[in-house]
Amino acid sequence: MASPASAAGYSCSHDGHAIWCATVTAVDPGSYLASHYGPSYGSGQTGRRYYNGEERELACWTTGDGDADGHGDRYWFMLDFDGDSGYVNDWYLTTGSAAQWQPHVPHC
Repeated sequence: MASPASAAGYSCSHDGHAIWCATVTAVDPGSYLASHYGPSYGSGQTGRRYYNGEERELACWTTGDGDADGHGDRYWFMLDFDGDSGYVNDWYLTTGSAAQWQPHVPHC
């Protein structure tokens, strides 16, 4: 099983505006990170799939189910840019600690 990188999120640009981004990580080889309709695995999948190394723009954060690999990470990020809407668990993104990203990403 892969593990998340210790790197933190970073500022990136979307339509000329500075926003906060992170990279998908910790997804097992040959698998993907599924986007969900809400911050829980029971909310259903949106059909969006993300792979290690892809940059994602973080619209907001909330809490929900712990990560699927059992590490206890209950933070979820909503990805909602250009019709790409859905939630993913923080464990699978290079966000760093909550103290690093909370000043940049609003609560949903």
